[in-house]
Amino acid sequence: MDKNVSRKAAQLVAQHGNTLDMGRQLSMGPGGAKTLLDEGEKARPTSITITNHGTADRAIVFGVPRHTIYTSVTGTPDTAAFLEAVGADLVLTDGILETGAGDVTVVEATSNDSGRTIAQFMEGASHNPLRLTEMDIQSSLTDGTPDSRAFTTSIKTVWVSPFHKPRE
Repeated sequence: MDKNVSRKAAQLVAQHGNTLDMGRQLSMGPGGAKTLLDEGEKARPTSITITNHGTADRAIVFGVPRHTIYTSVTGTPDTAAFLEAVGADLVLTDGILETGAGDVTVVEATSNDSGRTIAQFMEGASHNPLRLTEMDIQSSLTDGTPDSRAFTTSIKTVWVSPFHKPRE
C-alpha cells in the first residue's frame, strides 16, 4: 500500500475513529459490521421452495413493488409496471403466485424456515441492507426426478431509479 495512503488512514483513525466506526460497532445490526468473509461464514441461511405445476418457465423477481417507483401516491403498487420494468413474470411472496383456468394453482412458493415467511424476509430486505453470500439451487420435476433447466438460465439484478431507465 502507498505510504501516503497508510499514513492518511492512520490519521483518520486517530482523529475520527468513533466517527468512522472503525470498530464496526454501529453498522449492520447486532455484532457490528462484518467482513465479506465473516458474512459468508456466519450468514443466517434461509430456504424457499418454489413449485411450478405448469409447463411454462416463469421468471420470478425478489422485490417488493410498493417500495419502488412503481407505486401511486396513494401507496398502491403498480405490479404490472414493476414486472415489465424488471423483465419478470411474477413477484415472490408466500402462497400462490399464479393460477390457471378454474383457479388451479400453477406456481406457488413456501418458506422452509419455521416462523419466518417469505413476506417477512422480503419486507425486511426492502428496508435493510441485504447481501446474498451464497445460493444453492436444487431443481427437480414434480415427480422428483432431477431437472437441469434451472441451471442453464441466468440470474440477473436490476437497478431501478426514478431518474434513469432500469439497468440490468
